[in-house]
Amino acid sequence: MPLDLVIQVKQLREQLIKARRDGNVELLDEVEAGLRDLGNRGYRCCLLDYEEHRASFYVRLLGYEKGRVEAELEFPIKPEMNVRQWLPLSHLADYNEAENPLNIQRIYSSVAPFIQHKSPPLQKINQNGHTRLLYERSESRAKPVRTYRRRPNLIVRNILWGVWIGLIGLTLGHICLQIWGV
Repeated sequence: MPLDLVIQVKQLREQLIKARRDGNVELLDEVEAGLRDLGNRGYRCCLLDYEEHRASFYVRLLGYEKGRVEAELEFPIKPEMNVRQWLPLSHLADYNEAENPLNIQRIYSSVAPFIQHKSPPLQKINQNGHTRLLYERSESRAKPVRTYRRRPNLIVRNILWGVWIGLIGLTLGHICLQIWGV
């Protein structure tokens, strides 16, 4: 198969975002077909952790059903984790995308409006051998505290706003000096 015809997770994730923004059901069907194809081929990629800005697992895709990708956790091996997981496409990335934390931040900024958790919920095996759902970063049932980070564009906007207000103040001061001659 020619290199340009090989479907990758990145292409499917971008199509999913476009389909959700545009409400395009036909494009969603194409994404689902692509994910099934990747699962049939045993495509390998990374599971991203957006809190840590890194790949948390290397996975092999097995299939797709009901809005989730079935995957097998390959590395690192964690005996307490169920090997088979149902994962959202939004948390998957090709190997070359997961090499750089800046790429992961870019991916997160594009999928953030559509995800509920920065770390995907994973199934963990308990002492009885049963699986249970685990949010890897917090095992407590308490509502997560939202942290707000200053974005560089907001900082620049605030600086420009302050400069603009300062110039208006200087202009008004100059006008007052001319009127009252103080």
